[in-house]
Amino acid sequence: MHLPHRQLPQPEVFVQSLPGFNSSGFDPLSSSFGLIYRSPSRWRTFQRAIEQLNDDADAHTEYKVFYLARHGEGVHNVGERVHGSSEWNRYWSMLNGDGNMKVRPTLSPLLSFFVPVLMQIFVRSGDPTRS
Repeated sequence: MHLPHRQLPQPEVFVQSLPGFNSSGFDPLSSSFGLIYRSPSRWRTFQRAIEQLNDDADAHTEYKVFYLARHGEGVHNVGERVHGSSEWNRYWSMLNGDGNMKVRPTLSPLLSFFVPVLMQIFVRSGDPTRS
């Protein structure tokens, strides 16, 4: 028998799920991705909370944590900004560059800077995947 899958956010774990949350000025990188628990052991507390949810769940329910991120800015995004959407779609997106940059699915210099920064923030926050 196939059971339907539903993904629902667990309320009151991350500030983003609280009623009235306003993302204006919110910086998830400096606030443990919005985790409500603020103690130094916040990630361990979070991990235990997820374990408890699974311990208390029925046989058809499982709680999982997903960390999702957008890729940010790729070289193709810069190309579209430089040439304009219309020209990008009509001409430049069909080529592998414009003489100034190669258009390929790589990160722009700006985002290349942020990837290691994000990793350091994650490690510094107490990576929940590590014991």
